[in-house]
Amino acid sequence: MSAKKIDTALFKAVFKLFSSKPWLEQRDEQVFELLNDCETERQQTLILDLLQRFKISTSSDLSESARLIMEKVTVDWQLPPESTIIVAVADKNESDGSHFLLKALAQKFSRNAGWGAANFCGHITGVADLTENFVNVVLIDDFIGSGKKIAKKMKWVRSTLGEITNVKKIYVCSMAGMELAKTLLDGLDADYFSTIWLSKGITDFYVGDQLLAAMEDMKMLESTLTELNPDYSFGYKKCQALYYHEPYNVSNNVFPLFWWEKSERRKFRKVLLSRGAA
Repeated sequence: MSAKKIDTALFKAVFKLFSSKPWLEQRDEQVFELLNDCETERQQTLILDLLQRFKISTSSDLSESARLIMEKVTVDWQLPPESTIIVAVADKNESDGSHFLLKALAQKFSRNAGWGAANFCGHITGVADLTENFVNVVLIDDFIGSGKKIAKKMKWVRSTLGEITNVKKIYVCSMAGMELAKTLLDGLDADYFSTIWLSKGITDFYVGDQLLAAMEDMKMLESTLTELNPDYSFGYKKCQALYYHEPYNVSNNVFPLFWWEKSERRKFRKVLLSRGAA
């Protein structure tokens, strides 16, 4: 059997990627499957470029985000513990990213005088049981994509608190958010904060012919995914997100190429990131 030839340029590109993104080296089989599924070198270049700009968030990032959010709440907004409650946006009996952020925040705030368990609520429906002394409500989520989810949650909270006349203001905090969400957030009549803001992976990065080529290539790559909900094309609401907080489920705002399991080439793909039930 003759030896298989190695593409030198591709090998160098992958080696450079793994050197700068150690988390991807642990997923080398998934990366190579992504590259092998490409029909052209241009598609491979797009995949490598997107992965190079992919933001991975770890436990240390979570801790730092919690610290920055705490500073925003206590220093910039100057919200006192006796009148402030911090609420995860998850619905009752639902477990999502807002819970691990709430836990990290509770740990950070516990070192500040006056803050305790009563200042934290694990699900958004808990606002219906707020005591009258809480006049400031801070909604938290781990990731804000299009902004539609947090806008819906705020609308529900305002409606629920409509009869509680002493509630002064609702705030929003997140670990990470898409720049595109700011337009919607600006219209919510609420101060908001995210520790990082992310641009769209393709349309906010490429221009001219490069943009047209990248859009075409991603559409071709997505066309090989079977049973893909059209709403998820380029990520939910076309967010084109390149973000993942390890080790939890990846957001559906991320390009489905990195997490959708079904493909016309194989029954189940070795996906780069786990989404769970889509």
